[in-house]
Amino acid sequence: MALPDAGPEGGAIVLKAYLEGALLGICGVSRDDGGATAIEYALIAAGIGLALVGVIFTIGGDLDDILVAVSVKLQEGLAQAE
Repeated sequence: MALPDAGPEGGAIVLKAYLEGALLGICGVSRDDGGATAIEYALIAAGIGLALVGVIFTIGGDLDDILVAVSVKLQEGLAQAE
């Protein structure tokens, strides 16, 4: 494969690009950033999950008290209706 003629000022750039392409072809390696993006999304999802767990633990006790109070009121209402 012949190198394209880019003149004296562009020869180094063309040679560098040619050698990088040749090395990538030989090694079978390509520049793929898809894995990095997937990891970033996984970290974001983990952060959101931790925030949700923190909120649930923070208001969990209060929510339990509210539901118990509602249950008691409903049972009282049913007892009076009978």
